[in-house]
Amino acid sequence: MRSFFQDFRKDEMENVYECKMHDIVHDFVQFLTKKDCTIVDAAEGANKKIEPPGEKVRHLTLISVRKGLFSTSCYGCKNMRSLILLNSRITTISSGSIMQMKCLRTLNLSYNILNEVPKEIGELIHLRYLDLSLGGNLRELPEAVCDLCNLQTLVLVHCYELEKLPKAMGKLINLKHLYLYYCWGLRYLPKGIGSLKSLRVLDWFKVCEGDDDEALKLGDLGIMDQLQGSLEIRGLGNDASEIEKAQLEHLSHLGVFFEESYGEQRTGDEEIVKALQPHQNLESLSIWNCHGTTESLYWIKSIHNLRKLDLTRWRFCELLPPLGKLLSLEILEIQNTRRRRRSLRNSIPQIESTHF
Repeated sequence: MRSFFQDFRKDEMENVYECKMHDIVHDFVQFLTKKDCTIVDAAEGANKKIEPPGEKVRHLTLISVRKGLFSTSCYGCKNMRSLILLNSRITTISSGSIMQMKCLRTLNLSYNILNEVPKEIGELIHLRYLDLSLGGNLRELPEAVCDLCNLQTLVLVHCYELEKLPKAMGKLINLKHLYLYYCWGLRYLPKGIGSLKSLRVLDWFKVCEGDDDEALKLGDLGIMDQLQGSLEIRGLGNDASEIEKAQLEHLSHLGVFFEESYGEQRTGDEEIVKALQPHQNLESLSIWNCHGTTESLYWIKSIHNLRKLDLTRWRFCELLPPLGKLLSLEILEIQNTRRRRRSLRNSIPQIESTHF
């Protein structure tokens, strides 16, 4: 059976992350949906106000919207279901525009230079998908985001300046996917996220420094046993009991990142790694910046489905644990260690790819 898509690109774990649609198929789909879907190149009228293409349009894509406030007359698009801005430079979207698009299901403002999201966004109660990734100077989201009771996917990837999320995140009862990767500025995640029973994907977790009652604790992940896919944990402290509580049985990839330190050997890292003990069906494991020895990885031999192991910047790493029983292991990455490569190679089985 032939697919409408072609030229699939996969990552090293064979997950598809990009594909193309044949030109003929693309043109045919556009022909079938021309009354419902419209693409407008805003650059062609850069000095004019963007006007809606018509009442029948349900899905609007705007290209090259100029820098500044995005404001458009949407009186003819009250029934619009999706708005996507591509290759644009808006800093915010006007509250008036939002109030005229209350039927929106999808709003994609990614790759802009956002510095603000208006509180009126909470009026889009039918919204299912909100993408603010690569959000420029966006430092916070309004609490009104938590009024989006039907929201299923929130994408904030690469919002480097984002410092905090709304406190009432627990109100997003239908949220299934929360993408926070590379949100380096986040100090912590709100505790309410732990109560989201529909949440299936949380790709990034920042351990709160200090004791803040409003912060989601590492141990709270233990009650979020429905999480799947990939999770990276940043800023681990030295409380092994918290990591013991955070056992997640349905993840395929787990990344654990200790704080970088180039001084003397840090105590406590080994106990954290010993307490980690991922489930045996894990496919990919990354542990970075650990000051412990590989003896703390005694449990590695029980992860029978492990296909990739990445141990980067283990400054006190001398030997790897026995890997001979890991018959599924295909990729082994050992980077930035102080020890000789030969001593590491002695314990490596015949696998497809090694990176030193």
